[in-house]
Amino acid sequence: MDSPANPAPSGRATLRIGNDYSELNRVAVWLAQSAAGFGLSDSLVFRLDLVLNEALSNIIGYAHPEAGTHEIAILLNDHPDRVLLEITDAGIPFDPFAREPFVEAESLAQATVTGRGIHLIRSFTDEQKYRRLENGNTIRLTLYKSNRATRPATSDQPSPPLATDPAQ
Repeated sequence: MDSPANPAPSGRATLRIGNDYSELNRVAVWLAQSAAGFGLSDSLVFRLDLVLNEALSNIIGYAHPEAGTHEIAILLNDHPDRVLLEITDAGIPFDPFAREPFVEAESLAQATVTGRGIHLIRSFTDEQKYRRLENGNTIRLTLYKSNRATRPATSDQPSPPLATDPAQ
């Protein structure tokens, strides 16, 4: 699954990978190069790396119960006040943000090993959106560059369309 690893000068970088855990190394290199090209802060890159690895691990592990190689598309858009990360796969429909928020176990005996990934993604991003279009899942994660950045006050304010929107 070839794709240029260098970010485009427009503040947009894309990468296509196969649904294999070995691809996570290539993703890490792509993210580091893209972030450096965009001049992103170390703390923002840490957050991007964490949520991207978590989302991709879930997609690789669960999106395709059948065997075979399937493509995952990653888009990173740099804006003056925020970074948008979109991940698209053609796996089974799954809206991770429709799930109930993670609740910490009251005791070690009640604790589970799994179930924290979506909580991590919610905790390290400022906005999360899911969309199912034409047999594909797209999650959009927004990370603001500053705690003082202006965030939408209400859900009435339009956000940019997902990259997979037919209108684009």
